[in-house]
Amino acid sequence: MSLQEIFYIVAITYMVLGILFFVVIIVVLWTIKEKITQLHELVADKIHHVTQIVTHPTETAIATGIKVASKAVRIAKNIMRK
Repeated sequence: MSLQEIFYIVAITYMVLGILFFVVIIVVLWTIKEKITQLHELVADKIHHVTQIVTHPTETAIATGIKVASKAVRIAKNIMRK
């Protein structure tokens, strides 16, 4: 094996490893971008929900009252059946 062949083998190995490293970096950055996008959408949804509660307290109270009333009716039905 001559010096030229060794140099070519080392160069090809270096280029292949460089390309693989580049692809891995791209995949990692893409995954991080997707996670950040999901987190952004989650936070925006939570903020919208809190804003809705603050700006429309009557609707929130009505919805809470309906849930409590339906739970109370279910409990009363279960008590009456026994």
